[in-house]
Amino acid sequence: MVRLWTNRRHQRKKQRKNLCLIFGKGGKYTASQLINRANMYDQPEAYINLMKQDLKVLASELEKFIDD
Repeated sequence: MVRLWTNRRHQRKKQRKNLCLIFGKGGKYTASQLINRANMYDQPEAYINLMKQDLKVLASELEKFIDD
């Protein structure tokens, strides 16, 4: 995911500065930068929730197999 966020070829100077702020040592954020950062964290959270759901289904299927 980080590669997706950082590998855009046609980034403007402001976008590069924002990426350095987010993925670098940090610094002072504007309100819109904080919103963008929060939105970026929502993406991995969604992927993790999907994986968790898949693991629950797998565990349920394995329990059925073991109980039989």
